[in-house]
Amino acid sequence: MWYGGQIRGTGSRAKPRGLSWVIVVVAAVGLVAYATRTAEGLEVTLVLNTPDKHQVTGTLKEVSEDGAITLVGIYGEQTYTRSQYLTATCPEPAEQALAQQSYLKGEYAKALLLYQQVHEKYRELGWGAASLEGMGKCHLQMRDVEKAIESYSRLLEEYPGYTGTRAVKFSLAQACEVRGRLSWAVDLYGQVAIESDDELSAMSLRNIGNIHYGRKKYKDALLNYLRVAILYQSFPRAPVAESMFRAGDCFEKLAEEEKSPQVAARLRDRAKKYYEDLMTRFPQSDFARQSQLRYQQLTGGAPTSKSSLGEKPSAAAGG
Repeated sequence: MWYGGQIRGTGSRAKPRGLSWVIVVVAAVGLVAYATRTAEGLEVTLVLNTPDKHQVTGTLKEVSEDGAITLVGIYGEQTYTRSQYLTATCPEPAEQALAQQSYLKGEYAKALLLYQQVHEKYRELGWGAASLEGMGKCHLQMRDVEKAIESYSRLLEEYPGYTGTRAVKFSLAQACEVRGRLSWAVDLYGQVAIESDDELSAMSLRNIGNIHYGRKKYKDALLNYLRVAILYQSFPRAPVAESMFRAGDCFEKLAEEEKSPQVAARLRDRAKKYYEDLMTRFPQSDFARQSQLRYQQLTGGAPTSKSSLGEKPSAAAGG
């Protein structure tokens, strides 16, 4: 595969569908041709497989199919086989920048072709994972969920050390959820939740709760909602308000299933308390309005007690 060589399409195999499709493809090919011209003279740095991990830098001439890289430096041309270097990196290719710009403009077909070009030409130069992530995002926007799953899965398999792995796992889990692959989605969300402690963890736990709720596993759903509501109160973008509302809903569902009137009454009391706490802490949220309706259905009146979660009431968005 020669650097700066002819473009080889790796995108959709679907047949052209009218003039608009042709216009999009022609425009995208034009962008790829422009990127190829502007990328000439790319500087590449290799970390060699030597005891001192010596680095060499030169102008890229060729990347072969077996991973061998040919550089042109001050001492002439030199080829390094895949076993001779540990990593190869280069600055952001022009195609990658153009792909990101096209994506932000909503030109997903153009962006997809450019990301594919990046992956074809630069996957051995540190841009394989980022291009696959971009391809997955484009496929999702174009409603091709199966291809998005394929791109994200390849990324996780081929680039396990990618810095954006958690975000990719979350996106893959969402795609799996859309396609009904719920067990896989729960596993991926669980990995995201335990690998760090941030808003993405909270959203993953919330989504696990939603999946369990859809399966009518209300105890499992409640556990995940409570973890978000209690452990992520200090995270501004965590879905705390939503999780509090859904926790109250789960308490109601469990009360309906409970055979003991006394236990059912206690469960309904817990539901009321979560609804009331939510209205106190997040009075401007949509979930507060929903909680008010639920509370009135359970009590026949407006809430009067204070928050029981030990947090200072806040009007910040929680979900």
